[in-house]
Amino acid sequence: MASDPTPNTGLSGTLKLVAMFAVLALATLAGLLVLEVIPRAAFTELLAKVVLLALIVALAVFAIGMLMRSGRGG
Repeated sequence: MASDPTPNTGLSGTLKLVAMFAVLALATLAGLLVLEVIPRAAFTELLAKVVLLALIVALAVFAIGMLMRSGRGG
């Protein structure tokens, strides 16, 4: 019984994975900014897009998780 996963384990793990990819993308963008591969204006535009994309994916994962949980209950 101790090895039974909690219902939120998959959801929180997936959200952590989304956050990890967002942090890696932002770190890559920051590195390109420091190396002057991309201009500052492009960095701010890409930064906003990466953050919004991460939020969209996180909300979609959360909604799917909630739908799956409600399907199991009844």
